[in-house]
Amino acid sequence: MARIQFHFQGKRIDIKSKKITEIEGNRWQNWIKKIVFKFENNEPFDAEDLDIIKKLQKGPLGQRLAKIGLIEQPSGKRPAESNLEALSEAFLDERKSVKDSTKTAMRTGFRRMVKFFGDKPVRRITPADCEKYREHLGGSLSQATTARSLIHAKMLFKYFVKLGIILENPFADLGMVEHPNEERRRFIDRATIDAVLKACPDSKWRLIVALGRYGGLRIPSELVSMEWKDIFFDRGRFLVKSPKTEGKGKASRLVPLFPELKEHFEEHRRAGNRSSGRVFEEMDSAINLRTSFLKIIKKTGIAPWEKIFQNLRSSRATEIVRNFPIHVAGKWLGHSAQVCLRNYLTVTEEDFLEASFVKAVGDIGLGEVSGVGDAINVAGSVAEGGKTSSKSSSASSKSSSPLVFASVR
Repeated sequence: MARIQFHFQGKRIDIKSKKITEIEGNRWQNWIKKIVFKFENNEPFDAEDLDIIKKLQKGPLGQRLAKIGLIEQPSGKRPAESNLEALSEAFLDERKSVKDSTKTAMRTGFRRMVKFFGDKPVRRITPADCEKYREHLGGSLSQATTARSLIHAKMLFKYFVKLGIILENPFADLGMVEHPNEERRRFIDRATIDAVLKACPDSKWRLIVALGRYGGLRIPSELVSMEWKDIFFDRGRFLVKSPKTEGKGKASRLVPLFPELKEHFEEHRRAGNRSSGRVFEEMDSAINLRTSFLKIIKKTGIAPWEKIFQNLRSSRATEIVRNFPIHVAGKWLGHSAQVCLRNYLTVTEEDFLEASFVKAVGDIGLGEVSGVGDAINVAGSVAEGGKTSSKSSSASSKSSSPLVFASVR
């Protein structure tokens, strides 16, 4: 008998089944946790995810997982469809150019809406009902997930207007601006990431962490299809294939082979089996990177931060923007300048330290200070009567931590 436990929408789910073995249960649990993570973070499903969902639907736990709303009912066992559910499926069927993963994400939102409105006819859904729906979503989902669900609902009802089913869109005037939750944003400094890298079990994990923190990659989606032929050591750059931006005509981008990355690429190349040509040979849909990464962080004694992979990416965005124009940062990271400003940039402790010593620097006429270490040493010299020494200057150059960008300028 297998026992499968996981959390879904704030609840602890405990499923026992005599139909699968304990070993099979562990595999199923990994699959379920992966789908739950993407479901709750409103991330698009890739081809491997869709394959997992099909296996879950056909497997012995399909009915139970459908009952809690994680997956759709297995084929042939669906309840009688309400008008809203049938029409939402027709809407998705007509979107031939939309990727399956995007359709799956939209269907997830529509399923929440069907569950909330029940069998209520589409024509009877009012703006007041939509307001209650927004409040319902906001009570259990993040701001980002709530906003996306409402945007998809607005699109769906606009489709109903075009069909002539309704005269006006009840979601039309509903505010649905997505506000980033800055309380969950954290700058992961180099000392922290150095400790994490030391705790990594092998070269694969060191490269994964480095690509997140120093490459600014989306983890794990931008790792799965990475190939050695796309790592241009001689040109100081590498190609990143991005499923998230593929539908916007930006299937890939070039990223500098930053010195902080190069050493980890080279180490993993020496250690790994390159027969398939993939950088991460065994990275497939069953791997739960988040769980493993949390264990690595805990080994260091450091408290895990929220959004453990996205905060690595936002930390690198913050560093890059300090040294390069924002449009350059956007090209390397794969997002627009507006998205960068809204979702990624972080005020750091270093910013406060630099700002707090500006007056001291001006008082002694030394001009701008490029790093925190310099600022601290200059401030110290003011306290000692304005004298500096070659020893303190040498120390300041070692204590400051500017980005290592020399090889890509």
